[in-house]
Amino acid sequence: MLLSYLPEILTFAAGLLILFVFSVRRSSFDIITSVSFLTLLVLMVISVSGIVQPDASSRLFASSRFTEFFRIIIFVSLLFTFLFSNRSREISENTAPEYFLMLYLFFVAASFMVMAENLLSLYISMEILSLISYICVSFDFDRARSKEAGLKYAIYGAVASSIMLFGISYMYGTTGSLYYSEIAQKLQETGSLSEPVFLMNILVILMIFGGLFFKLSVFPFYAWSPDVYQGGPTPFVALLSVASKAAAIGALIKVVMIMFAADTNALTNGNIALILGIIAVLTMTLGNLMAINQNNLKRLLAYSSIAHAGYMIMALSAVDDTSVLAVKFYLVAYLVMNLGAFYCVQIVSDRTDSEDIENYYGLSSRNPYLAALFTVFLLSLTGIPPFFGFIGKFYLFAAIIHKGGGWYYALAIIGVINSAISLYYYARIIRAMYLLNGNDEPFVFDSVRKYTIGFLGVLAVLFGVWFSPVLRFVEYFHTVLR
Repeated sequence: MLLSYLPEILTFAAGLLILFVFSVRRSSFDIITSVSFLTLLVLMVISVSGIVQPDASSRLFASSRFTEFFRIIIFVSLLFTFLFSNRSREISENTAPEYFLMLYLFFVAASFMVMAENLLSLYISMEILSLISYICVSFDFDRARSKEAGLKYAIYGAVASSIMLFGISYMYGTTGSLYYSEIAQKLQETGSLSEPVFLMNILVILMIFGGLFFKLSVFPFYAWSPDVYQGGPTPFVALLSVASKAAAIGALIKVVMIMFAADTNALTNGNIALILGIIAVLTMTLGNLMAINQNNLKRLLAYSSIAHAGYMIMALSAVDDTSVLAVKFYLVAYLVMNLGAFYCVQIVSDRTDSEDIENYYGLSSRNPYLAALFTVFLLSLTGIPPFFGFIGKFYLFAAIIHKGGGWYYALAIIGVINSAISLYYYARIIRAMYLLNGNDEPFVFDSVRKYTIGFLGVLAVLFGVWFSPVLRFVEYFHTVLR
């Protein structure tokens, strides 16, 4: 049974070992990064090698092909985070061992969050992940905005956690269980949480979803996102925008598909789909509209990430296996294009000490390579062919159209309109890089980051025209949860 959690156990042990070794004998940032990167790479190989055997018998945490997919997404996100943390001016060399320990613990908490089979184990995993995130967001100790971001994040997180815990307590009081499968069975037998009070049923669902919505930064728990993204260290913010969302969407899929999808009586009977659909519309519309007037690119990408969470919730509202497959495919595309966009922002920010759009004026003449790659990532985020993001959005929209019905067709139309809106604020950045004049000072950066974002750029283009390997990868780790 312990073999099922071998990646988490080894990752935790490796984090402690790195902290101990490099605290006793301080080394350069390059050495710490290299050791951490190689260690995590070995752990990822172990994870996918077949040594780790799925264990579906556990009642608290169960590993499966489904959870293995999210484990890999988090692993890959961390690998890129290690590379970009090494060259970031926002991470001090003196605190590097502690920072990398936090990243290792981030993986462990996020992985257990997806593996949770019980509402309480889900809540505890989510809280540990949140505490680690609060610390890492505040890691740029020399900047007041980093501390402010950590404080705001913690306050918002406390509110969302309290709401979720209240919903869990109500669910336990009504069904007598905290296990997903047992709650689903109880709901099938009774038809609802509390037959006479329909509104309370919906409220309980929303409260349970509250903590997951907070991690996804969807409506109404999105307000923390722009301040935290702006104030936190960019490498960790990039990780937060992908890995944290991956863990939350994985947990949300399990809750929806196991706990609620089987109940066809008064509680859900389309209400889960309606709730998720309305949340998706509000989230992607708010995210895109709020991004339009943003001049700080980290805040702009924060609102962009809110909108992209809305797209994924939109597809999940179909509550079937096709929609789950589409969301997982989109996560792979989102990892490539969003990490690439954040790292382009980090490179410019490290040079100019600012994330404002004015710093991108004339970037195409100062560094055509960086400007071209940033354009690829932005067009991919918009969903324009022939880039990876277009294929990802195609699968999302295809999933809800495949479900059929006027409501889902309306969701698809709203999603397309929102994608068109997003083109405006992404195009503002492209316009600044290519059509506006800035200073003529040459813009250079190190080869490690140059090749890393180049690799992500190649993936964003390659998988836009040859996406069958990604589809096969997602299908291999696809598991029917019901």
